[in-house]
This record gives sequence, structure tokens and C-alpha cells, in this order.
Amino acid sequence: MIAPEAIKWNELTTVDWPDGKTFSGGLYVDYCETVSPWISRRLALEYMRAEGRGGRFQELSLPDLDVDYAAMYYNSVGFPVLIMQKGNMVIHALFYTTKSTVDFSLDDWTRINCELLGNKPNITVK
Repeated sequence: MIAPEAIKWNELTTVDWPDGKTFSGGLYVDYCETVSPWISRRLALEYMRAEGRGGRFQELSLPDLDVDYAAMYYNSVGFPVLIMQKGNMVIHALFYTTKSTVDFSLDDWTRINCELLGNKPNITVK
């Protein structure tokens, strides 16, 4: 088995802050631990290749992260997607908001996903 641990997870949520602000949105995550870093890198690159086949996507710049590979882009329908690989772990995550009065930046979202891989990224939260 090349990926003994593979998790597919999605969530739709609304969070109400005490000051009356709200955040509504969702997250789709594919997380894999493979038997080797080489396979994980190939999986991360395949996620990028598959999205590029769909036609239009806009690659985004990323801060300096302590990972082996990272890419972020808006997919063909305009949602931000983050792909990160560190060692034998890969995260492919799509994030979207439906209704929000809270500014949840892509930097915030990148920080959360990077911490899932056990990193402390150098990101300034706005």
C-alpha cells in the first residue's frame, strides 16, 4: 500500500464572534501519509497537474514555509487551494467563504494548514 493513511474531510461552518461578527465557509481537505517522501512529492505535483488540466487557474505567492513543496492557487471556479508536502505527508485543501463579516486572509488559512504538518510558519497575520 503506497498511502497507508488517507483522509478525505470536508466541513461547512458558521462561527459567531461575541462582537456580532460572523464567519461562514467551508473546507475540503485531502490528507495523505505515504510510504516515502518521493511518493508524496509525486502526489503533490499530480494535484497541481490535474488542476492545470481544467484550464484556468491563477497561481499565488506563498510566504517562506518549512515544507518540502508548497503551491497555492485559485482554482478554475475561483476558490483558493493550498498544496503542501513535508516528508511523507501531503495536504491538498480548498477553502471558501459563503458569508462573512470577518476578514479571514489567505495568510491565516495558510498558517492553519502549515501547523497541521507540524510547522511554525513565518507569516504575518493581518
